[in-house]
Amino acid sequence: MRRRIASFFNEFGFFKTSAGRNLELELGVAVPMGYEHHNVQAFLLKCELRDFLDAITIIWRSVRISHGLARDEAAWVKVVRRVFQEENAGYRVDDQGGVHFAVDGEFDHNVASSLAALGSSRYNGVQAAFQAAQQALDETPPNGKNAMRSAFEAVEILFRLIFPKAPRLGSAEIRAHLEPHVQAHLSEDKTAARATVKLLASFSDWVDGVHFYRHGQGEEEPTQPPLSLAVLTVSTAASYLRWLAEFDAAQ
Repeated sequence: MRRRIASFFNEFGFFKTSAGRNLELELGVAVPMGYEHHNVQAFLLKCELRDFLDAITIIWRSVRISHGLARDEAAWVKVVRRVFQEENAGYRVDDQGGVHFAVDGEFDHNVASSLAALGSSRYNGVQAAFQAAQQALDETPPNGKNAMRSAFEAVEILFRLIFPKAPRLGSAEIRAHLEPHVQAHLSEDKTAARATVKLLASFSDWVDGVHFYRHGQGEEEPTQPPLSLAVLTVSTAASYLRWLAEFDAAQ
């Protein structure tokens, strides 16, 4: 993967840009010098993974500034995206050269649809917390604990926006505030009301499960959750956020 991307960097002539100097300024690393330019290709082959992933974005910005040609920026994104896919790298790159942790298309769709449901300025705090969860997954290595904490925070902020009298988000608060509103809202559809109340029990279990990682673990070196658990937690949070936002809008 590294060799292919580094080769494309030189093939596109990007070694003539300010990428090498920008890498030094942004990452605080030493990029070796070549005959006339920084040897970014050599740097990409040997640097730490987190620096390599950050370099993808810094190179995109450098090309944008130096060339000013959208086709060159797009070409860089296109080739990096293709290499990531073909090498099953576990990362994806956006149109601005940003590198993100990749799960699968369904996860991305779930997250995107939830953010779309939170488009109102009323939900700015919710959006910020949920985006922090995504950013935690984008860290190298992914910070699953912070992802879970931020995902919970996003759901809790939204819950308390809907129910200002609720002091927190917990099982008791779900039963005291959300369940009566659901039953009243679905009073004419008894089947939907019964089904939703059952699903609220799952919501309560999700809340209780995340609490294990929200508070101190009583260990000298707190452990990170399995990545699959962090991804499941964030994905489930996305679904709850979308549902709660729709419930809020319907009131």
